[in-house]
Amino acid sequence: EEGDDDDNDEEEEEGEEDDDEDDEVVFVGEGRSASAVAPGDDEDDGEFAPPPPPTAFDTCSLALSQAVAQLTRPLNPSQRRAVEAATTRALTLIQGPPGTGKTRVALTVLLAWLQARTHAGGPLLAASDSNIAVDNLLEGLARHGVRVVRLGRPDAVREDLHRFMPPAPSSAPGGMSYEDARRVAKRMCLGADVVCCTTTHCGAGSLREANVAFRAVLIDEATQ
Repeated sequence: EEGDDDDNDEEEEEGEEDDDEDDEVVFVGEGRSASAVAPGDDEDDGEFAPPPPPTAFDTCSLALSQAVAQLTRPLNPSQRRAVEAATTRALTLIQGPPGTGKTRVALTVLLAWLQARTHAGGPLLAASDSNIAVDNLLEGLARHGVRVVRLGRPDAVREDLHRFMPPAPSSAPGGMSYEDARRVAKRMCLGADVVCCTTTHCGAGSLREANVAFRAVLIDEATQ
């Protein structure tokens, strides 16, 4: 009987040591520890609160974070979050019903990229399924003084925006030849901040021949 009591004492001591080991719980992958919450405590009913997520600019350059902070001041909170996500991730899909300011968000993303020069070394590509949406993007960028080039068929582009388009080849006497027009279009694209065209035109021969390396792409109406 005395031996049994000694065994019980040893088991109790081992149990007490196990309790001490459980006082600290390590979050897997976080490299930090947090004190355990005893059952019955008021904090989360005994559950552990996860660490706060990193801020949107933890992996973002200082110049880009400053540009986004400045450009998003007129935006509402949901628009601001969309811009922060699009400028800090490799791929972002922004969804919203009509009238929620998606085009405004798209312009802000492009302006932030340009202002911070995060994609320097080549132009940006801004595309959309419809010519109307492309014209809206171009108009907004031009209003901010961005060097923009519009590619596409002249008859599908608003007449007041033709000044942003490369000259079209002409068979009329004294007109520009196809080769000259191609060289001018390539020079304009390489010197632009943003090239605007429809998603269909992205695969056109003129853009392939220009051999432009786009550093980032924004597609409006992407699900179309």
